Amino acid sequence: MQKEELWIRLSCLHGWTSEQYINIANQMEKNLPKIHSSNQEALLFYGLTSLNIKAFWSKTSKEIQEETTWLNKNNRYLLPLHHSLYPQSIFHSTCAPKLLWCEGNISLLNQKTITMIGTRKPSLYGKYWAKIFTKILSHESFIITSGLAVGIDSIVHQTLLNLNKPSIAIIGSGLSNIYPHCHQKMASDIVKQGGLILSGAPPNTQQTIDKFATKNYLLSTLTKAIFVIEAAMQSGSLMTARFAIEEGRDVFSLAHPIGQSEGTHWLIKQGAHLVTKKEDIYNHMNAALKWIK
Repeated sequence: MQKEELWIRLSCLHGWTSEQYINIANQMEKNLPKIHSSNQEALLFYGLTSLNIKAFWSKTSKEIQEETTWLNKNNRYLLPLHHSLYPQSIFHSTCAPKLLWCEGNISLLNQKTITMIGTRKPSLYGKYWAKIFTKILSHESFIITSGLAVGIDSIVHQTLLNLNKPSIAIIGSGLSNIYPHCHQKMASDIVKQGGLILSGAPPNTQQTIDKFATKNYLLSTLTKAIFVIEAAMQSGSLMTARFAIEEGRDVFSLAHPIGQSEGTHWLIKQGAHLVTKKEDIYNHMNAALKWIK
């Protein structure tokens, strides 16, 4: 058994803490030749229960082959929790995924980053300021992360592509099933321009409702600051901001005219840093992100 197959099979075990996963992975990596379906005693030796063993072998050989074959191309990576390149900001979060699937420039994961997100149906006001602040923050040497969604997210990514700047796109589906489908070319362009696409799901995973929550959680924990450009009260952007607040991240919110973007105004009431002009984000952002310098 190869390491990648071990990592994938261990990720199928639920209810384990990060520490338990890392300990068992480190132990089993030392004896990979002994781990196979005809040697159940080897798994019992590592403390796996019968239910654990059933979950361990739950993926078929075909599924494992498809997922490991995806990794054979250049700039594709599988990062388990104990990998040296696994982002520390996610690792120390409450619900860190056991595996991260990545394509592109993996060195971006531990650079100075900020997440910019917003509604799928932005106003002209939101579109304008999304472009302005994307330019501002990219010129301040921030690597900007967003969710590749229609609306504010795609404006952020496209603005960076136009500026020849890299970005990180976090998606809920697998990297072989880019969602939304209309942004497959954008995802490809991000990688070609030195950016990165990241998912917590295996490559062939389809987008489902539950995958949005994982995506939003990763958007909130990869960086130490979240900037919400525009949002409705019931939205993925607000879910991401709530995750960020729970994880102790700094949340920034753009002020809008009264009656618009109720979500960003709600965030400001909850204590998000109000942004009314570019100086607010210039000064406060540098102070809030002093940890990475």
